Amino acid sequence: MEIISLGGMGGCDLAVSLRYLHYAAHPYDWLITTQSFIMDTFFEFNRFFEFEECYVFTGNDEDNVNLSDPNDPTKTAVLYDPTKTAVMLHDFKYLTLEKEMVIQKYKRRFARLHCALENNSNVLFVRLVPNPSHPSQSYLDTIFIREEDSFDKWNAFMKHLSETFNKHIYMLLITDCQEHNLNPYHKHLILKKVPDQTQETIYYTMLEIKTNPPDFSI
Repeated sequence: MEIISLGGMGGCDLAVSLRYLHYAAHPYDWLITTQSFIMDTFFEFNRFFEFEECYVFTGNDEDNVNLSDPNDPTKTAVLYDPTKTAVMLHDFKYLTLEKEMVIQKYKRRFARLHCALENNSNVLFVRLVPNPSHPSQSYLDTIFIREEDSFDKWNAFMKHLSETFNKHIYMLLITDCQEHNLNPYHKHLILKKVPDQTQETIYYTMLEIKTNPPDFSI
């Protein structure tokens, strides 16, 4: 079974958990994403960000945020999509110098994603469902527009992928919003409610899924 992250507001914590469990990297691992961004770019790499300096965000004085301190090698700038539906984290410090390397890295990850869809293994996509009650990080407000996930759209998308690639493709939705629920016709979705979306909780949730994978026989 292939397990592939579709990110979310805490996508980086999910990516770290999957690395600990020895799963490969894919395009949406280290991104903050909306549902619409994923669906718009899933098969369209040319819609996956515009790698230009005008979309680089390094912080602001008002929030006392400096994301690309030249004296701190652990800090990186972020790239935001022109539609403000996604933010790229941890990929570069100076886009002018690293642009081609970053582009090639994401092309490899998209190739890996499409290979996973085309091979014989079943696929479980995983996403941290954004909780509308959670406050946003203030520095993101100018470069990211939050969007509530539609379970109906996710189910239709997974159904479409299953039919296209003629195999079982499901999606695990991890949420700390206890009001989230699935409908009986959400046949391609699995909902996991957790007390919080901390890295520890996410890791043990994914460890449980790896140890006891869902039934793909339906």
